[in-house]
Amino acid sequence: MPACRQLLCVALLLTATAHAREIDPFDLSLEELLHVEIVSASRHAQDRFSVPSAVHVISARDIERSGATSLGEALRGVPGLLVSRTNNNEWAISARGFNGAFSNKQLVLIDGRTVYDPSFAGVTWDNQELLLADVERIEVIRGPGAALWGANAVNGVINVITRPAQDTAGMAVSVSGAHHHRIAELRYGDSVGDRHHYRVFGKFAQRDLFAPEGFRSTGRDNRSHYGGFRWDSELTERQSLLLSGSLLQRDLERYLSGLDPLTLTPEVVPAQGDAHVGNLLARWRYAGDGGRDHELQFFSNHSDTDAATPLSVDFDTYRLSYQQSHRASAQQLLVWGLEYQHLRYRSEGTAQLNFEPRRGREDDFAIYAHSEHRIDALNLTLNAGLRLEDNTRGGRAVQPKIALGWAPAEPVYLWLSAARATRKPSISDNSIVALGFPVPDGLAELSPIPLQIPLIGELRGQQGIDNEVLDALEFGVRWQPNARWGVDLASFYNVYDDFILPQFEDVRCSDGASVFIEPNCFLASSYLVASSKSGNDGQARSHGAELALRWVPAEALELQASYAYLDLDVSGSDQISDFNGALLSGSSPRHSAALTWRYSIGNRWQFDGQVRRVSRLSNPAVAGYTTFDLRLSWAPVSRLRLALLAQELGDARHLELDDAFDNVPATEVQRSIALQVRYEP
Repeated sequence: MPACRQLLCVALLLTATAHAREIDPFDLSLEELLHVEIVSASRHAQDRFSVPSAVHVISARDIERSGATSLGEALRGVPGLLVSRTNNNEWAISARGFNGAFSNKQLVLIDGRTVYDPSFAGVTWDNQELLLADVERIEVIRGPGAALWGANAVNGVINVITRPAQDTAGMAVSVSGAHHHRIAELRYGDSVGDRHHYRVFGKFAQRDLFAPEGFRSTGRDNRSHYGGFRWDSELTERQSLLLSGSLLQRDLERYLSGLDPLTLTPEVVPAQGDAHVGNLLARWRYAGDGGRDHELQFFSNHSDTDAATPLSVDFDTYRLSYQQSHRASAQQLLVWGLEYQHLRYRSEGTAQLNFEPRRGREDDFAIYAHSEHRIDALNLTLNAGLRLEDNTRGGRAVQPKIALGWAPAEPVYLWLSAARATRKPSISDNSIVALGFPVPDGLAELSPIPLQIPLIGELRGQQGIDNEVLDALEFGVRWQPNARWGVDLASFYNVYDDFILPQFEDVRCSDGASVFIEPNCFLASSYLVASSKSGNDGQARSHGAELALRWVPAEALELQASYAYLDLDVSGSDQISDFNGALLSGSSPRHSAALTWRYSIGNRWQFDGQVRRVSRLSNPAVAGYTTFDLRLSWAPVSRLRLALLAQELGDARHLELDDAFDNVPATEVQRSIALQVRYEP
């Protein structure tokens, strides 16, 4: 393949400039891996083992040895995290159910900056283009985190933390080529004096579209150009400053499902679009006297997206926050903070798809506090947190959490928590106007007219919708007898109230008359409209368990296994809301499991892999599947590594999700063989 020949040339060139040295197969010792510190669970650094939450950490080594080229690939294998590839670089990712392209119950941060799409209260994953080699770790918290992070941290928090600029000095080059993608990355880091460090980076990615069954790619690849910088300064011995920013430009190609405007029959058509995303982040930290640390942070996000649909939306988000942490003693800690966020949006659409109103602004305020008290004599830790919010959408919200941790013996840690979290309504929940989409077969009987007149759907948002509310109970246990063995078990029971679902409103003729009031209007009508509106009409219950095992039988071999069980039921009060609730219930597998291994053969060879098993989805029906990835890596010299990857090696093609709420037809995932070359000082 031409791409592989080009990569081989690059590898030979880099080999000529490298110098040989021994390569440590592990970046961290076993003891260091055991006591990794995280910040996402309580907004301050703490030992992962003694966190009273369901937490999983993906290290830089895990990312490198997975061969991942996107966040979605890096997140696979986390227990309780549902990761479905819906196209070559399009993902549906959620924790503890409700998986889909518009998953809206999980908060995602990159270096403390939220990557949140207010149009549907979720994450546009294909807009999160990163240099994964610069990621230090990814912290995944399953369960509610709203007491610290705010509305929408309902079922989990994913925090991507990148490496400080002083850890990325010199020039690094990475290229990856496969039948379905071509990716090139370049990064350069340096210092200005002893206290100031920086890096600049760029990335080009070209990913082919996976076409739905019966179609071929239009030949216009999805291309993205991404670049940015990071600056870290030690202003004084106590003060530090972080500045970072990035820009992303994407050309989009996708297939869309809809109705033929003449025949009103379902059709699938190719469409093109583009996206421009930019952000800036500034964070100042000061280590004060008496155990008081201060942090002031500001970030701005801009997103201008025409996602190959009739609706294009521009967002500008600005957030200012202040946080103070006070460690009064070794047993007591208090963290509190204030946040203000301003959002402006503008939309352009058609009569068939738009926001009403088309422009808007929001101002959200929050104050939060988190305390920890340790009773050494009993080996107990009590955590309590509370966040108060006043949001333009959803109004006021009170989000508490209390957690208890107990270490009855040195290798064992048990924890119990109770929390309330809210999801504030999205712009779509309040303002969407969608007309002319196909009505699913299961709702055809909504029309009281027993004639073959086309029935099309209409959905309208509704102002004044309340926040969704989650009340959650969690229990977990960790057992770590030594640095080579580890078991982590978490269980949960969730109750959702005021769940936002479409509610049935009316069936109308094309002239707007209701068939329930004027039943003969259909005689002069070419079609009927089944209309619905958003409302707090649903309820949901879920329970489940998540298990993670880690075993290092030898210095060169590490095994990780995970399993998750989920039982989810979503219901509404009428036929439409109940039907949509059943789609949400059926979008998540009841069972999922993964086995990952990392094997170092001497100092230069690595053989890694992951096997994944996902049970069937019930509605829409998707068969269960087993697939696996393999990676063989060789470092001929010290600074150069070549890797051969074989991915999705189960069936030649398999479907991972058929998203009933997305207007993109279901697309099967395909096998892939890739060659990667990376040079780093």
